[in-house]
Amino acid sequence: MNQATDKEQEVEENMGNSGNNQEKNIREKKKQEEEKRKTGMLEYSWLKKAMAFVIADILIIAFSYFAALMIRFDFVFSSIDREYVMGYVWSMPYWIIASIVVFYCCRLYHSIWSSRHI
Repeated sequence: MNQATDKEQEVEENMGNSGNNQEKNIREKKKQEEEKRKTGMLEYSWLKKAMAFVIADILIIAFSYFAALMIRFDFVFSSIDREYVMGYVWSMPYWIIASIVVFYCCRLYHSIWSSRHI
């Protein structure tokens, strides 16, 4: 009978301490989540945002080059000589790569998020 009461007391003590342990576990998990957000997640989110800007830049560069071609021929696609269209198709990858490299070297994709929280 003495053993039963001892076990009951241990169970009651553990139940009382389990609330404290749960609170400690919750605090520790929150701290770990904050550390993850501060280190890896920020880098990952920065990378996602930078890649979105790179893709947007690629589309804008391709569109602006094509728009310049269309302006040159008064917005009539059929009047554009085949050699101009082939020159556009051939040179576009080089223009895009060169532009993205210049943007990256000028730290365009690095400095965007230093003052804004989007």
